[in-house]
Amino acid sequence: VHITSFQGTVGGGLVTLRGGVTYRPNLVFDLGFSGNGISLLYPEGMRESIDASLRLSGAKTRILLTGNVDLTHVSFTPEFELNRFASQFSSDAEAPPAQEMAQNIRLDLAVRTTNDLNLVSRELSVHGSANLQLVGTAAQPVFLGRVNLTGGDVVFSGNPFVLSGGTVQFANPAQTEADLALLMTTKIQEYNIGLRFRGPVNNM
Repeated sequence: VHITSFQGTVGGGLVTLRGGVTYRPNLVFDLGFSGNGISLLYPEGMRESIDASLRLSGAKTRILLTGNVDLTHVSFTPEFELNRFASQFSSDAEAPPAQEMAQNIRLDLAVRTTNDLNLVSRELSVHGSANLQLVGTAAQPVFLGRVNLTGGDVVFSGNPFVLSGGTVQFANPAQTEADLALLMTTKIQEYNIGLRFRGPVNNM
């Protein structure tokens, strides 16, 4: 099957597809995908608008999805909760149930923000940028790379803290695990207090 023209709408954005699929003697994919202005809800608590240029290639038992994903806009959803969001990136988080086809799709995607992050919720505001790589499989995707934080505000146990800067590092190739290095300040009565947080989300 050779695709000469294919257009559609996914998540409010325009997508185009080209390439082909060979059925015999073996099932083999060679498809190119591009999309603009696609809206996604991933991970839980976040909404992104993306532009993407992807290629799906390989045989049924070993398919490779490569390409670039540009995050043109990132925001928190109204249901965002800081504790629930952070728990997704701890080493204790459970992997989703695996599906056979999704297990066979290997990922190698560059994911980056094209504009500075400016995320705001009731509990948290964050400014910065992200340069990540999405690896693993479609059944169990894994983020690697770094998010650089330049500033923001956090409300913790009812107390306001100022985020002076820091990083969120994803370095575990086996699962998405966030390692934090954050510098925060707050004022209690006449005392200015500086706090530094280091380590994984579930063991700072």
